[in-house]
Amino acid sequence: MSTAFAKARLGSSLATAAALLVFGAPGAHATQFVKPSDPMPHYERVGSGFACHQSADDYRAAEKAQRDACLRLGQLYVGMSRHDLEGMIGEPVTSVFGKGRTYFDYVLQSDMDGNAVTYLLVAYTPGDMTSVLQLTGAAWPGAWRFAGLTLGDSESALQQRLGEALAYETSDEAGTIEWSYTPWTFSFEIHDRVISSIRLSEGDPP
Repeated sequence: MSTAFAKARLGSSLATAAALLVFGAPGAHATQFVKPSDPMPHYERVGSGFACHQSADDYRAAEKAQRDACLRLGQLYVGMSRHDLEGMIGEPVTSVFGKGRTYFDYVLQSDMDGNAVTYLLVAYTPGDMTSVLQLTGAAWPGAWRFAGLTLGDSESALQQRLGEALAYETSDEAGTIEWSYTPWTFSFEIHDRVISSIRLSEGDPP
């Protein structure tokens, strides 16, 4: 989903080792174990694919729920219940239908005139579990991160963390380029050489 479409109104220490799931191709993975040095699940580039660094507890919970532990944006994640999400950020201000889904718009930050400048778009499954999370707009104090990256981070920071995109597309918003990592189901939008949108989805790539 383009930013322009969205703007239409849209630790405790681990006693066990952390699991490292290395996805070299969709549907295939190898499991290794690394020291528990990362505080929460996140993706890292490994060769032509990506590794999901996660604790053993994260791995077991994700396997039980049949979700990807690393499709996580701050405290939110793909596969989270609507009840839990809205318990954290409140109710949406509006909704819009596009690309076969209904997206709910949650305002996170407004300017002095009351205009939304940072917001979260969410799509849900029929069972009210999150299937898409898209954080869009200006950098904000909440600074939710995916793979160590958040709104306002530089294009070079994205390259250093996840490498070059596997595909680039021009957005219908002037000056914005979408970085896609298909077949992995996350993407970014870059505007004026900084991250302006982060999108995570279940199933089909963004």
